[in-house]
Amino acid sequence: MQLATQPHVAIARDSATQAAFVLPILHAAGTTRALDGHMGRVRALVADDNDDLLAVVSHIIERMGVEVVTASTGGELLERLANDGPFDLVVTDVAMPWMTGLHVVHSARAAGSTCPVVVMTALRDQRTSAQVGALGSNVRLLLKPFALNDLEDAVRASLETTTGESRAPQLPLAPRT
Repeated sequence: MQLATQPHVAIARDSATQAAFVLPILHAAGTTRALDGHMGRVRALVADDNDDLLAVVSHIIERMGVEVVTASTGGELLERLANDGPFDLVVTDVAMPWMTGLHVVHSARAAGSTCPVVVMTALRDQRTSAQVGALGSNVRLLLKPFALNDLEDAVRASLETTTGESRAPQLPLAPRT
C-alpha cells in the first residue's frame, strides 16, 4: 500500500468530472499516520469542564505515551475534532457547557467518525447509558468517580478496538502515585 504524506485532491475528467479528497491514514503495528502534519504518534482528545479532572486525565494518558489535546467545553470539543484531528481516541465528559460531550460524539458519528470513545460521567440514569450505547461498540462508559487504573484500562482497550492489537505505545508506565 502506498502512503502519501500529504492530503491531496485527485480530479478525474471523463464523462463526468469527479473529485476525491485523499486523506491517507494507515494504522498498523507500527502506528503510521499521515494527515495534516501529524505523523506517527497516537493522539487523544480529552474534554471535561472540570479543570482539575481534565489535568489529571490528560496527565494519565500522556504518561501512557499518548499525545493529548484538551477541550473544556462541548463547543471546544467540537472545534478540536473539526480542526485539530485526526484523533485515535476521544475521552469526554457528558455534562459540559454549550454542548454535551454526547451531542458532539453523536455529531461526529453522523459525519462518519469511527474513532474509539471513552465517556466519563457521574450520571447514572438509563437515558445516559442508552445514549452511550447508541454510539456503537467502540465506546466505553467510565462512571465517576473512577480509579486511575480503570481509566488506563479503558484507554488501552479503546486503542485496541480498530486493529485488534494495542495501539498504545509500548512504553513502561511511570509508577502509580
